[in-house]
Amino acid sequence: MAKLNQLLKERQRQGNPVRNAVIGTGMMGSGIVDVMTQMEGMSASFVADIEVDRAKQALLRAGVAEKNIVVTDDPVQADKAIKSGLHVASTNGLLAADLESIDVVTESTGIPEVGANVALRTITAGKHIVMMNVETDVCIGPLLKRMADSANVIYTGACGDEPACTMELIDFARSLGLEVVAAGKGKNTPWHPDANPETVFNYMPKLKGRPGINPRMISEFVDGSKTAIEMSAIANAAGLLPEVRGMHGPTATRDNLHKVFTHKDRGGILSGTNVIDYCIGVAPGVFCVVTGDYPTAIDTFGGMFGDDPVYALYRPYHLTSLETPLAAAKAVLLGEAAIAPQDKLFCEVICCTKKELVPGEVIDGIGGFCVYGSMDKADIARKEGLLPLALAQGSVVKRKVKKGEYLTYDDVDLNPDSTIVQLRKLQDKMIYGG
Repeated sequence: MAKLNQLLKERQRQGNPVRNAVIGTGMMGSGIVDVMTQMEGMSASFVADIEVDRAKQALLRAGVAEKNIVVTDDPVQADKAIKSGLHVASTNGLLAADLESIDVVTESTGIPEVGANVALRTITAGKHIVMMNVETDVCIGPLLKRMADSANVIYTGACGDEPACTMELIDFARSLGLEVVAAGKGKNTPWHPDANPETVFNYMPKLKGRPGINPRMISEFVDGSKTAIEMSAIANAAGLLPEVRGMHGPTATRDNLHKVFTHKDRGGILSGTNVIDYCIGVAPGVFCVVTGDYPTAIDTFGGMFGDDPVYALYRPYHLTSLETPLAAAKAVLLGEAAIAPQDKLFCEVICCTKKELVPGEVIDGIGGFCVYGSMDKADIARKEGLLPLALAQGSVVKRKVKKGEYLTYDDVDLNPDSTIVQLRKLQDKMIYGG
């Protein structure tokens, strides 16, 4: 981190900040713009949202003077403005990839189809991408990572999000010769799978009426979809697997993580190691329970982190948008990813119905009224033909599906014009052949 800070300071001294494009200015995107504006050596040079006033307001809230904001969708005008040190607010997120002045794009919309389009355009234009859009990553991340490698650019998840924070602990443990028993995140409350944008504030009343809150986004968290998505991102990067569909999700505290996430023979819930899971408790922290029976591990960890030879590494926070700009800095200045998937899927985020679906009904997508996300091993999902959550939006139901059933590819007609649908087909050929 010290080296990164020095490199950012040097870019500031040279008057050549890392010029970022931020796509999507909801709660997270606006926060990213704010942080980038305060950092040395960084600039939120291009900010896009389908409502351009939101993009402009994100810059204004970050302290950018209105005279320094140019509102335009014209690439020539945008490039000219950024090169002269101004900031651009735009309705066209795809424009960022075409701008010579932009170093890296941060995708923060959370919409799978938008994420697929932005990532494809960014990578083929030869620019680094920070994929805060985990919803897209868990569906087509292996393909996007391979494309980025071929283009000699960095494809990375966001620092500060649970996947990258957990991956830090996993990498730390494995580098010390420790075996991962289980890794994941803490969650505040149990899931409410029926939650939708109309009912979600029944479960989260403190958020009702708060500025910048999107009911659909909150529903994605409350119905369990976001946990399935984030844990799958960790699994696909670290090679972990759930032991049961949807994970165990026990209650745990900081002091007993190592007793809960351990083998049944030791009084825990697990049958093996290298498990992805979550727990109710220790939020907003992330954890990695490890095992190591060599003397120095026992002497160092024993009593403080657990009972030998099982120990719990724990990070008591993740700072979401506050840390996300560090992923952009790492990509541009160090050529490193905070987290990225391997060349195949270990886990799949699948669809379970929130209500009965009828023929002809169009599925509304993540955090909506029709489906929520669960997760399972990718090979099981493929064997059973289960529909990935990220492909659901815009698909048309072909037969009656009862509430609580898992959707399959055979249950729907996918949108043939969807970029993420086409990229997923290409990824399946890349991974499975045929």
